[in-house]
Amino acid sequence: MKRIVFLLTAIVLSARLSAQAMPTIDIVYDGDVAQITIPDDVKDVTSTVSGAYVTLISLTTTTEYCYRVSGTSTNGRLYIQGNYKLTLQLDGLILSNAVNDAVNINCGKRIAVVLTDGTINTLSDGLGAQKACMYFKGHPEFQGQGTLNVTGHTGHAISAKEYLEVKSGTINVLSAIKDGIHCGKGLQNSDNNYFEQKGGAVNIDHVGGDGIDSDDFGTVKIKDGELNITVREDGGRGIKCDSVMTVTGGDVNISLLGGTLITPAVDTTPADTSRCMALNVGEDFTMTAGNIHIDMVNDEAKAYKVKGTMNVDQHGMLSISGHHFETSVADYRYDMQTYVSIVKDGTPITDYANYQVGLVYGNESRGQGEVIIAPGNNPFITMRLRSNALTNQYWIYVYDASSGRAYRATKAIAFKDNTTLGLPSKPEPYRIIHYDIDDNSQVDIADVATLVEILNKRRTDSKQVADVNGDGLKDALDVESLCEKVKRK
Repeated sequence: MKRIVFLLTAIVLSARLSAQAMPTIDIVYDGDVAQITIPDDVKDVTSTVSGAYVTLISLTTTTEYCYRVSGTSTNGRLYIQGNYKLTLQLDGLILSNAVNDAVNINCGKRIAVVLTDGTINTLSDGLGAQKACMYFKGHPEFQGQGTLNVTGHTGHAISAKEYLEVKSGTINVLSAIKDGIHCGKGLQNSDNNYFEQKGGAVNIDHVGGDGIDSDDFGTVKIKDGELNITVREDGGRGIKCDSVMTVTGGDVNISLLGGTLITPAVDTTPADTSRCMALNVGEDFTMTAGNIHIDMVNDEAKAYKVKGTMNVDQHGMLSISGHHFETSVADYRYDMQTYVSIVKDGTPITDYANYQVGLVYGNESRGQGEVIIAPGNNPFITMRLRSNALTNQYWIYVYDASSGRAYRATKAIAFKDNTTLGLPSKPEPYRIIHYDIDDNSQVDIADVATLVEILNKRRTDSKQVADVNGDGLKDALDVESLCEKVKRK
């Protein structure tokens, strides 16, 4: 046992000494000038400085160098070129450029981006032809306990040609014309084609494109940490990947403020309609742990689109809330907890990407539903019903963002203060009927008459035939009964 302990200690000490022994090149910005300090024993790195524009060329193929950058400049740039892995240490750097990118690392290898503990580093680019404010030809790995703020005035805020990892630290994308974080190698099934978060915090807001785009057959892996994305643009995505997305930990929060983007037809290119959404996954989505919450602030937004299989395991939770039925909690004295499921046209809804659910009394919203996608992809809706009376009846409404219509359930909820309706493991089912046969935005007796006319191929008095199910009422349930007869025929 002692030999094992000694061996582990030796390995740790060796790693520490190796890190300390890494040759360090210092770059310090000071207004319109920059100073470079290269150790005397480093013979294969050359530098060029023009004002605060810094270019470093490395010819090494055996030694990893650390480039430690600090200081402030409003007219500077850092460009590093090499063919061997390197470390970029941001040690309290404030760097902006009015016509180009702020940082460009032209190295196709692993680039360890270290945010020095306790430091705040801020990058901003200008109006030019660059791909991003902070660009990597290779694969960056962010780490450390510092903070990085990035603003992209031309393209993306941060872009990597290959994979991009966040291990620790805080990254704030303050704004970008295109994507907040963009990565992708362009090779299908490539091991170096993904966005991965293992820890730290990533906050993205005010972007014109997607929050995170793992492009060109890229995947997304969320393993730990905190990820917060606000999507404000019509048609924007919180997280977009062309391949699979896996979530095995961490907390993800995505707010959708954008709506529908309509692109008019041009020549032979047809018109396109694209809705703002939180997740756009090109293949399978798998969640085995962690939490994802999607807040659909805009009624036109869509929670997710998964082209492959969607699977949420017992240790993961994906929840969806909206604001269509927003309720002021402080206005009511009593409440009741409900757990319900929605059955649409006889089939339970399992995909709530387009739906919001709420409780209504008269014309007032009395509860906003939160969709919980439970293990096995059996969703349920949890709602707190609010009331100032102890005996009222309330109706469940389901808002369909794809059509802009709201549908009322076929039965009401009788309010009972401080009680619970249904359970998460056994939610109470409520039916909605979607059969608007005559397309007048209402499901009513006229739809029954229309269906009877279709069946009998003649005009019929709706008052005589509307009670299809024989319950003595002429209502939306008759539409469902008649449609079932149509199906059997």
